Amino acid sequence: MTLLHSVLDPILGLALLGTTLLFLAEFRRGAALRFPSARILLATTLGLAALRLGLFIAENGRPPLAAPGEAFSTIAFSIVLVTFLLELINRERSTAFLMLTAATVFQCVAIVAEPVGTVGPELSKLLIQRWFGMHAVTAILGYTAFAVSAVYAIVFVLLYADLKRRRFGAIYEQAPSLEELSRTAIRSSTLGFAFLTVAFIVGAVGWARVMDLPVHQEPKVVSTFVVWLVYGIGISLYWFAGWRGVRCVGITLAAFILMILSSWLVPIVLGSVHGVRGVL
Repeated sequence: MTLLHSVLDPILGLALLGTTLLFLAEFRRGAALRFPSARILLATTLGLAALRLGLFIAENGRPPLAAPGEAFSTIAFSIVLVTFLLELINRERSTAFLMLTAATVFQCVAIVAEPVGTVGPELSKLLIQRWFGMHAVTAILGYTAFAVSAVYAIVFVLLYADLKRRRFGAIYEQAPSLEELSRTAIRSSTLGFAFLTVAFIVGAVGWARVMDLPVHQEPKVVSTFVVWLVYGIGISLYWFAGWRGVRCVGITLAAFILMILSSWLVPIVLGSVHGVRGVL
């Protein structure tokens, strides 16, 4: 772990900080005055985060999920990847500094946290299986994309309410249009839906190999399927039924609330055999 923690982690942290500051400066300048180097720096930062993830898997034979510090680094990677994909697909990055700020915080916490988590024998057998690593990482990517979508949806709702009341705060002078916010929220939700679909498929195949409990009897799987279904309905209404604005944004926010309940409340109330130290 010397290479990761003595060399790559500080470089990645600085790259994230620099990228965040550049996108913040771009936000303050306005959409018409973009820095040409911003996308290059974002891609470079994503490459460093992907390299860190790959090196960790190569050295430990499992994804970084066994301890909070490991999970935070995976979440930071997920945020950077989703931000990059949205910028690439949507070319909307006026609020990307918010996402990158969160990624920077997660990565900094990961640097100072426990470097490598202690893995119990049962968890170790699960983590080293490739299907589980792919399932866990794609699930985190899905949750991250849904969280990013919720940020854009919340900004949409706040701006929409202010416009209705004819109140115009200074922060909204640089904010995207309502149409742009809703489009970005839906596209981020679509990314999350795609990632979560992969997580479901891979998880279902792997579950049948290692679990005696039928997958439909696991409360968290059922509740997450409901989240997946609600997101799917909202996305389908946007892409195929022409729904726009408040209606679609409202569905994604409702689905995000369901996702939070599914991730934290359902396992506490109904119990669950799911999870790696509460991450999934």
